[in-house]
Amino acid sequence: MAAALWFVLVCPGASLAGGLGLRDRFAEWVVAVPLSLAVVAGTSIILFYGGVWSPGREFGLLLGLCLAGLTWSHFASREDVKGDA
Repeated sequence: MAAALWFVLVCPGASLAGGLGLRDRFAEWVVAVPLSLAVVAGTSIILFYGGVWSPGREFGLLLGLCLAGLTWSHFASREDVKGDA
C-alpha cells in the first residue's frame, strides 16, 4: 500500500519535473507531487472515458509515462561539451 501511494504521489511528477529545466532540486520536488496527481487523474479520466480502464492498464500507462519522462529529463539535462581543440 505504501509503495503504491509513493508511486502515485511522486514517480510520474518527479520523472517529468526533471525535464522542466528547474535549477533547484527543492522546486522540482514541490512541483513533483501536484504534477503526479494531475498525470494520474488525467490518465485515469482518459482510460475511463475510453472504456478501457483497468488497474493493470493504468499502471502500465503510468510506467510508460515515467520512462518517457526520465528519458526526456536525461536528454534535457545534458549539455554539449565543447572540447579544447
